Amino acid sequence: MPFDQFAIKQLAGDLLPDATDDDLLATAFHRNTMNNDEGGTDDEEYRVAAVKDRVATTFQVFNGLTMACAECHTHKYDPLTQTEYYEAFAFFNQSADADRPDESPTHSFGTQDQQARLDALHAEAATLESRLESAIESALASPLEPDATASSSTQAATFSEPVDLYWIDDDTPAGATLMTDGAPSPWRWITSDEHPSATGGRSLLRSGAAFTQIYFDTAPVPIQLREGDRLVMHVWLDEADPPLEIMLQIHTVASGWEHRAYWGQNLITFGTDGTGARRNLGPLPARGRWVRLEIDPAQLDLAPGALIDGLALSQHAGTVRWDGIGLVSKHLPDTLWQQSFASWRDTMRAQDARGLPEPIAEALRADTPTPEQLDTLRRHYAQHFHAPTRALTRPLTETIAAVRADESRVRAAMPTVPVMAELAPDARRTTHLLSGGSYLSPDAEVSAGVPEALHPFPEELPRDRLGFATWLASPDNPLTARVTVNRFWERFFGRGIVETLEDFGAQGQHPPTPSSSTTSPSPSCATAGASRNSAAASCSARPTGRPRTPHPNCSNATPTTPSSAAARASASRPRWSATRPSPSPGSSAPRCTAPPVYPPQPDGIWQVVYSGERWMTSAGEDRYRRSLYTFLRRTSPYPSMTTFDAGSREVCLPRRIRTNTPLQAFVTLNDPVYVEAAQALARRMIDEGGPIASERVARGVRLCLSREPTREETDVLLDLVADAYMHYRDHAAEARTFATDPLGPLPDGLDPAEAAAWTVAANVLLNLDEFLTRK
Repeated sequence: MPFDQFAIKQLAGDLLPDATDDDLLATAFHRNTMNNDEGGTDDEEYRVAAVKDRVATTFQVFNGLTMACAECHTHKYDPLTQTEYYEAFAFFNQSADADRPDESPTHSFGTQDQQARLDALHAEAATLESRLESAIESALASPLEPDATASSSTQAATFSEPVDLYWIDDDTPAGATLMTDGAPSPWRWITSDEHPSATGGRSLLRSGAAFTQIYFDTAPVPIQLREGDRLVMHVWLDEADPPLEIMLQIHTVASGWEHRAYWGQNLITFGTDGTGARRNLGPLPARGRWVRLEIDPAQLDLAPGALIDGLALSQHAGTVRWDGIGLVSKHLPDTLWQQSFASWRDTMRAQDARGLPEPIAEALRADTPTPEQLDTLRRHYAQHFHAPTRALTRPLTETIAAVRADESRVRAAMPTVPVMAELAPDARRTTHLLSGGSYLSPDAEVSAGVPEALHPFPEELPRDRLGFATWLASPDNPLTARVTVNRFWERFFGRGIVETLEDFGAQGQHPPTPSSSTTSPSPSCATAGASRNSAAASCSARPTGRPRTPHPNCSNATPTTPSSAAARASASRPRWSATRPSPSPGSSAPRCTAPPVYPPQPDGIWQVVYSGERWMTSAGEDRYRRSLYTFLRRTSPYPSMTTFDAGSREVCLPRRIRTNTPLQAFVTLNDPVYVEAAQALARRMIDEGGPIASERVARGVRLCLSREPTREETDVLLDLVADAYMHYRDHAAEARTFATDPLGPLPDGLDPAEAAAWTVAANVLLNLDEFLTRK
């Protein structure tokens, strides 16, 4: 990918026309800013801090400018004013993120199989929704009122004998929001073909290992408890997997969920036991058949006149089938609202539209609804309440809900990444110069712009992140290409042509010759081609002023001589935050990409306030992943990385300063990660070197240094192994510990003293300067 495209996607991939998933993923580069959800913090403060971080990072990474120095005052060394800083700030000030706990906006990125499954579910839902729309339109073609000849039959006052009036039977109350374990979700129905139903043609099935619950509350049309009514439900407890407890919970308009009956053990502890809020009504019903349970409402503190608008079916473990739940009553409920739109509308208005979606409630409360509101009401009634139409729409609505739930499950299994997104035009922020850099001290209003010292911002570009990114990667901007190629140069030769990668300004390190920074191999971003091509150009091109052949003393050149950066890589320790040494070739986990891992670290490092999280050392191959994959908590970094002066990752760090402290030797000699590496290397030396000691030494040197040992080196290592063996032969417990902790038991037949002695030699090899230092 050409570098200009790469830069534009990272800074503004979300604003590209027809942005792809890859374009969105690229913008995660600028979502690495820190959130702060601690109580008492101000979201706006940390939102502004994130924008400032993006300004500083962008100019430092792409232009080598210390733009952050102008946050509180005009830059003291470079031609960057404080006003220009906030003009650049304005480009990033319209991002939608705002220090939210959920890190929104986010985007899910799945595998090809996951994406194919999502596409199929989306197409299925679209087809179902089209059929649902057709059913609703067909219903709306009629007046949604009952025939005049049938209206009187719905108003009968009583039955001669009590009858079952089910509220849940093949269906749930119209308009109820169905919940499963605290989240909106369709309930699982099974037909009588799959399992006999107690009533109707299907029943509800629930199973789980612990507490589980399905429920709804604030149903738009409640049922009223009359004198003499009783509650009724049917349950089937699985013979092979019975529950420990079942519970029926009743929700009323007046007193909420304070009415519960349970059977079996007292494990579901809602309410006060022995009261109407949690009343034990006996042992569990018989297993393996439908059992009818009737309940006196008075036992649950339910009096005549109570309006029931919710039910919960709860169980602790096991498999339960539920069916036929409602009232035993002589009183026929008024069902005219299920036949008549006018009756439903009057009923809902009398209840102040309780439990209905807000747009529906707003339309109902209007004295004179608009034609659009009236159409919305009729459509909602036809889909959810009108009995003749609902018989057609209910299966479609349930199937659509199930498909959407499947979509949610697939999305939940996909990695979710914070990405950049722009605010809507009507929600855009006004940008001000912040006096002293404080978000609490806004001063003059500023518009998006770029520093005058750099190339002009083209008039035809939009004043947003996409316009800014296009300006930054423009062929008219040589600085971005020079800074980028300088970074490639540093990666190959140990130090850049300009050593201060992060600062090309007045305070930065000047290049070794006056012309090398302007004549270095730095094509424009638009013509640089893919990064690998730019890298190849950096290696092969010759900057003006540099000799074509290596300096005659280049092998002895120190890192401070101008020739060393051009002729060879300067000596340096590896960056341990990127990769740690494998125990020996082939013994590290070879796979690329994976979740973070937790290699060994000393106990007590993680003392996380307000959190029970603990460092759980990874097992299997995850224990040996390259440390690129090591989990890093910014407030408690991995200790060996800290010892090697790794950054905390709170801010962008373009260049790591070389370090070499005594503590680093303690890490590579004694840290369990490196001791384990020495143990693994020792076992390979013994196994692959054979019975001859000198061959074992040679094998170890070849694995670590990619060369043969000298005679002197072999003799020194053999003497070391002999002395160590004599010691460990007389200290068996110490030998076993040093040879096996933490790697694990020795192979059969391997003497612990011998393994420990060769571990000492392996530890020496892994701590040689030649092994640890890149030359």
